[in-house]
Amino acid sequence: MTIRPTEHQMNEYFARIEKEMKNLTGEGKKKHASKEEREKREELHIMKCPKCGMDLIEIDSKA
Repeated sequence: MTIRPTEHQMNEYFARIEKEMKNLTGEGKKKHASKEEREKREELHIMKCPKCGMDLIEIDSKA
């Protein structure tokens, strides 16, 4: 005869697993990043090529 966990036990289990996954992926750190740090990171990455890091230029299309 198997004993099924209660709903409360299941919720605790999934909450713990979710917390561990956030810590592993760094999502927990992103939430706590300061506003200045986020702005600095955005400044470094905006209009940059994701592959090589070179500056991108904006061109007008004739559509």
